[in-house]
Amino acid sequence: MTFTAQSVITQAQATLQDAGGVRWLLPELLGYINAGTREIALQKPNATAETITLPLVTGTKQTLPAGYHRLLSVQRNVGNGRAITPIVREVLDLQIPGWHNSTTLPFSPTVAHVMDDPFDTSTFYVCPGNEGNGEIEVILSRLPAPIPVPNNQLDIAAYTAEVAVPDIYENALVDYVCYRAFSKDINAPGIAQRAQAHYALFQQALGIKSQIEMAQNVDTPKSRFSQ
Repeated sequence: MTFTAQSVITQAQATLQDAGGVRWLLPELLGYINAGTREIALQKPNATAETITLPLVTGTKQTLPAGYHRLLSVQRNVGNGRAITPIVREVLDLQIPGWHNSTTLPFSPTVAHVMDDPFDTSTFYVCPGNEGNGEIEVILSRLPAPIPVPNNQLDIAAYTAEVAVPDIYENALVDYVCYRAFSKDINAPGIAQRAQAHYALFQQALGIKSQIEMAQNVDTPKSRFSQ
């Protein structure tokens, strides 16, 4: 199911006690919605998961198409249906140091293994390197396209565009909009606390862990696909 920008704005205005859109104009609240959907996609990548067929370029290094920011899973080779398994890059580097070079490990249209780059989530690597004519089925996290401001920007009825995240995140998005709106008046008495309370609800709805819980030892070889 889907929900609209109008629904989010109406709920946020009720919490903000600004039903007439006097303190926070509708385009401003729409901007917060767009920021919130991107925040959801970045902090909860599977919220915008999408399965696509991805054509590969020649070599081992591959890049995500525009509009996507993270590779969540690699399923199979499209041509022959062969499964693709994740592998830790450090292991491959030790066993076949020249695996990026086709003279050491011949390139193929079929991918056997995939590994990520923890420092660049827009790229990943395949082994063996591809001949440039392979296709794989992958699950990617999509960056939501921003909702444009309607022509009649001061009419709440004009904000009928659908929000590009599942409806289970509607309440979280309302809290994010309220957080951003209250942050505008951060110096008013008690407003900072209200802003932070709404942001905490937003994070709670996404199931975000604390920084301590999320911390990982960067020296430990690991592939995000194996988590």
